[in-house]
Amino acid sequence: RLLKRISITMGQQLRDLVEASCIGLVEYFEAVVANPNHPMPKFNVKLVLRSNELVLEPSPEELEAAILGAFTEIYRMATITAIDQEVFPIMELPAATLPIGALSDPEVVVLYDRMVAALRAGFQEPLALQSSYTRFQKLIETDLQEYAEAAKSLYTTKEACHAQVSEFKLAAQQAIQMSQDVVPFNLVQVDCRGFKLDVEEKAVQLANAVLDNLVEILRGKNQLVDNEYGNIYSRLHEEPRNPEELTELRQYVAGCDAKFKQLDKIVAEVNATLDIFGDCNYVTPDDIFSATCDSNLWPGRINHVLRDSQIRLEEEKIK
Repeated sequence: RLLKRISITMGQQLRDLVEASCIGLVEYFEAVVANPNHPMPKFNVKLVLRSNELVLEPSPEELEAAILGAFTEIYRMATITAIDQEVFPIMELPAATLPIGALSDPEVVVLYDRMVAALRAGFQEPLALQSSYTRFQKLIETDLQEYAEAAKSLYTTKEACHAQVSEFKLAAQQAIQMSQDVVPFNLVQVDCRGFKLDVEEKAVQLANAVLDNLVEILRGKNQLVDNEYGNIYSRLHEEPRNPEELTELRQYVAGCDAKFKQLDKIVAEVNATLDIFGDCNYVTPDDIFSATCDSNLWPGRINHVLRDSQIRLEEEKIK
């Protein structure tokens, strides 16, 4: 009978301990949320992009469910066994149990609501931080292939390309400087490094798409210059076989000045555009430099051939 009383007493103490622990847990989280200097190890969450949506991982809902799960699991047990029969098997103690309350009890509901309120208050600042980064979500969501296709008609000059690339560089810089890499709050600390790198990487990809298009434009201009000068070069090397061809060659040589001015303008545009690649830290394909160099050498080669043609025409005139 003495052991039975001891068993009941210990069970009552255990029940009181469990209930006090639940109260203490609620008060603990309330204190953490209210005091930014509370020496509590903070929950670690990350700011990440999932399916083109900016989220905290784990989410506030997941953290809340995990914390409240520990709280509610205690009350779901419904009862506590006084002393296990195996402790004193020879005494044949009855399997006495003590109720510890239920989730529906008013005092438990109050505790539960206090816990929910504390947790949600602790998530307000992290959610505000998440919201501040949504300004970069549109950039992240941009389809790279679709954008590259649109850039072909939107950004065809050095000035337009430079302005657009500058916008992307500014967006990446703003994302990096938006906050600390790891932002501590009362309840959690948010790791923003991954998302910052995502923004920076996407900004670089989009900027490169603009510059890739500009490279193709310059490549086309260099090809045009090479083709036109090549045709002129071949034409000036042709020997007239009769008076009619001689007259045609004279007319062709006389009309070359206008063509040279057009080609010189294109070459000057290409030369003036190349510096954008260095300004934007873009790795320019080698063929652009070599083709531009050839474009700049063509006038000297053509002038040499042109002088020879003019000399031949003068000689033919004398004859």
